[in-house]
Amino acid sequence: MKSPLVYGVLIGCLTAFAGMASAVETQTWPWNDKAPVDPALALLTRIDTLKVAITELKTPTLGISVEAQAPTTGFSEVKLTPRIGSQTDGVFAFDVRGRRPQEPATQALTPVSIDVEYPDAPLGSVAVVEVYAKETCKAFSIKDKTEVACTMNPGSQQAP
Repeated sequence: MKSPLVYGVLIGCLTAFAGMASAVETQTWPWNDKAPVDPALALLTRIDTLKVAITELKTPTLGISVEAQAPTTGFSEVKLTPRIGSQTDGVFAFDVRGRRPQEPATQALTPVSIDVEYPDAPLGSVAVVEVYAKETCKAFSIKDKTEVACTMNPGSQQAP
């Protein structure tokens, strides 16, 4: 009688693990995509952590993980958007943005996460990845494998 229960638990665990494994989103390198940033996406409040890594599974891929704080609950479509600037210096800067909730929401910092992979990133050109929010910025040197200072001030380059 316990056998079906054990199989059910095992299947549930495998399903949950598969869901976690697919939580990393693969995207096109933003500087290759010429679409403008959605003006409805608001800059989030702050960046708590930034992790950057190059994986070598099938093809070399740039992975970026960000833990940030949204100003309210209910933010959706949280993503990294490219900042305007020259990429010839090897610094690739992103804003962390999301769509505000449609309904009024309580003003309370709310943690959000972004895990994205860029298989088409120009890895030979990417020296530093920076991620900006309204109040803070985090930067990571791929060459030195360490956190470094950001090259710009936190805050938005564009509305809202």
